[in-house]
Amino acid sequence: MPQRAVDESRPKPCGRARRGLARCGARGARALAAALSALLMSATAGADELQPFEASYTWIWHGMTVAESRLKLERTGDTWTYSSRSEPRGLGRLLSERPKTVSVLKVTAANVEPLSYKGDDGTGSTRRKVDVEYDWEKRRVTGVYEDAPVDLPLTPGVQDEASVQVALMVELLRGRTPERFELLDKNSVREYSYVREGKETLKTPFGR
Repeated sequence: MPQRAVDESRPKPCGRARRGLARCGARGARALAAALSALLMSATAGADELQPFEASYTWIWHGMTVAESRLKLERTGDTWTYSSRSEPRGLGRLLSERPKTVSVLKVTAANVEPLSYKGDDGTGSTRRKVDVEYDWEKRRVTGVYEDAPVDLPLTPGVQDEASVQVALMVELLRGRTPERFELLDKNSVREYSYVREGKETLKTPFGR
């Protein structure tokens, strides 16, 4: 059964409202990945393998809840599907965005291999729409990323905004601390460093 976690005890500010739910949601989901990996480890008695889960968290702006985001990780055979969806709440309903993403991937002994990544902000605009496919046999990643055509060589370890969250969880669950990730950014690949800035205790249905 998937683990469930609802973190509403210490929600983080979403910054300025005009940044939009899509950008705030992506940033928060990446930060939540590390917390989820710790939760999964405690809930599965120290297991070092990924487990299906569902999680939700709220966004707070000037003390008001403006959105709720839900994350879900499912397994079908040897592939995983990681999806996220954000819905506005309260004043957040004034925004037109309803961002969602779906990433299909494989978890290997070496790393996480994304297979496809789709997402949009729910407005119908193509400016935030992503639809890319990863061909690991031909070593190419192709598609469209926010109106930019994508056709790039594919090297081991390359991730997108969704699969990198799973990659981070896998690394931490296996007792490894990643130093950097290569992330698909429109029609280029950029390197990002991972830095652990500190520890924080979260209240969850499984305890602290």
